[in-house]
Amino acid sequence: LFASYSKGFRAGGLNGRLIRPQTSVPSYAPDTNDAYEAGFKSELFGNRVQLNGTVFYQRYKGIQQTIADPAIQFRVANAGDARLYGFELELNAAPIEGLRIDAALGYTNSEFQDVPVTVGPINGNRLPFAPQWTGSVSVDYAIPLGTAGTLTPHVDWRVQ
Repeated sequence: LFASYSKGFRAGGLNGRLIRPQTSVPSYAPDTNDAYEAGFKSELFGNRVQLNGTVFYQRYKGIQQTIADPAIQFRVANAGDARLYGFELELNAAPIEGLRIDAALGYTNSEFQDVPVTVGPINGNRLPFAPQWTGSVSVDYAIPLGTAGTLTPHVDWRVQ
């Protein structure tokens, strides 16, 4: 069993490449992220099966996002707050000699919150690059070829 808490941040900065002259260069403040995680790792059936699971919760304050801006084209801005929570499950199995099966399933619920009007109408939207569901399965089968080595066909499938 394990549990963890971590706090991270990204530094603020300035946006460059202005398209139209401006009285000042747009800037953005640092953002912070509080991340909580708990889970387990297990070995079953004489180490032939491993089952791992994790639940997580993250809270961003002042999350930095790239937004459209007519004066710059795109710029980094503090887009309010965001929260994410979900789980991940992973199964690794070697049921017989030479055969390995790996599978994973993940769920993430993410949402922008308290977004300033200047950023745009994204309040309640999911965060970019944070798919709600992910899943994968792969199978390897090692075929001994004597002194020539081993042939290992591999098949995998992934969805998000």
